Order: sequence, then structure tokens, then C-alpha cells
Amino acid sequence: MTDYISILGPTATGKTELAISLALHAPIEVISVDSVSVYKGLDIGSAKPTLEEQKGVPHHLIDVVSLNELFTVSDFVKSTSQLISEIKARGNMPVLCGGTMMYAHSFIGGFDQLPQVPREVVLELQQQAERKGHQLMHELLKSVDPSSASTIKINDMQRVIRALSVYKYTGRSMSSYHTKPIRPKYKGANFFITVEDRAAHRALLSARIAKMFDQGWVDEVLQLRDEYGDKINTHPVMKSVGYRQILANDCEQLTTSCVRQQIVNHSAQLVKKQMTWIKNWKNDYVFKGAKNECAQLILESRYFST
Repeated sequence: MTDYISILGPTATGKTELAISLALHAPIEVISVDSVSVYKGLDIGSAKPTLEEQKGVPHHLIDVVSLNELFTVSDFVKSTSQLISEIKARGNMPVLCGGTMMYAHSFIGGFDQLPQVPREVVLELQQQAERKGHQLMHELLKSVDPSSASTIKINDMQRVIRALSVYKYTGRSMSSYHTKPIRPKYKGANFFITVEDRAAHRALLSARIAKMFDQGWVDEVLQLRDEYGDKINTHPVMKSVGYRQILANDCEQLTTSCVRQQIVNHSAQLVKKQMTWIKNWKNDYVFKGAKNECAQLILESRYFST
């Protein structure tokens, strides 16, 4: 029996809409697969489901932590595993929904083989990164775990800190935990909404981002900075598309139209990366198609049963 289904795909492909529509046909609960929505206060830029949508269908892993904390891939895997057990015990189908492919891939592939590092260890390393900078932290990682350092970019501080935290807590490199393939804990069916027409999707992204600006995205970012101070500039989640460009705009006094165009460009690049994840996914996990076709596949397949 299938333990969960997932609806994954690039940004602005209607994943949330599709997941919510499934609730009309069967009892489901949604587990957000989004590394931005998990943080409180990052509402507009993450396109979180509205409160009305969340009332209609239970949603999880939204507004879980503040910007004073870090929510890691390991946190996602651990939380999702627990949620699937709880949701199934209630007789509902867990539906993983989102576009953070690292989260999805880590959960499905069995990332939970890594040790659970105490949060205080991670926070200490984050503070160290704020003092010493990305270059020195990456060099530190290279000295203790050259294999991980070779695959993690200098500016990807969330992954650098994760790898360093594993070494600091266990005395073992993170790469040493990936030497043996492991069996995933849960059996799922994964459905992907793909982008077939990049030009049309870029136009959709542009319209969506313009709407976000109209909704007050800039004010949202400035309010977060007023609440947390300049330290949010180094928080990994504030490096996400849109938030990074708006923060830079405040420093460089760029025009709104210029910032919006930057966000469109970076969003299109993100879509390309997300599509690469999908193309490289193991064939026995993948069900590809447009949104309507994906909905039909899910509802008519043997996988969608509780």
C-alpha cells in the first residue's frame, strides 16, 4: 500500500491548487515541501496557501520556525516521517506538495540515515559564519570533509553549515554517511508537473511576481528586517529568489522595475534547475505531465487510496 503521494514541480505550476482539489475526492492532508514557507513571516514571496485554503485542507510544515532558527533538510525528513505516521493513523492520505527538490529527494532517497544534530550546534556554526564569512567556513569544511566541500558551493552556506554540524557533532564527515544505499522508510508515488513551454511559463512568472509586488512583498521584507535586524542578510532562507533581490535593492537603490525583472530572471533559472532535478529522477518514481493530466493520473491510479 502507498504510504503517501507527492506532487512536485517547478515554481508557479499550480501544485497547491492541484493538491487542494484532491481534497474534494478523498481525505488528505498536505505536507509542504518548501524551504521558504516553513519560516514565519515569509508569506508573499513564498506564495503560501491562504488561511482559507489551509482551513479547507490541513497543511503542515508551514510557519514552523522563526528567522532566529534554521530549518534543515534533516529537520524536514524527520518532521515529514513523523507527520506521515500521524496522518495515516487518522485515516487520511499524506500529500507532499512543493518545489524544494532537495527536500523531496532527500526524503524519498532516505536522507534520514544522517544523525540528528542538536539545534544549538547548528546555531553556533551559523553565528560563526556571520563572523568569519563564507570563504573561511568553506575552507574549514574542505579541511574536515573535502568530499562534501567539492560538491557544495561557497555561497551555499546552509549546506556548508549542515556538513560542518555533522562533523562537529559526530566526528565523522557527512560524506562518510553516504557510502551505502539505504531502503526508503516509506513507499510513495511521486507525480510531477512539468514546464513544457518555457516562454509561456516565463510570462506567467512575470505576472505572478508583479502581483506579489502589488500585495506588498517589499514591505514584507522591510518589516522582517526591522524585526530581526541586519542579521537576516546572512540567513540562508533570505538568499532565496526574490527575497535576496529585494534586500539588495534596499542597499543599492535600484528601481522597482529593475528588481522585478531580476526576480523574473532568477525565477526562470530556478525553474530550469527544478526541471533538471525532475529529468534526473529515477524512472520508477516519476509520473510526468501537465497539471490536468497529473490530476487525472492521481485520481484514477491505484496509488490514490487510503
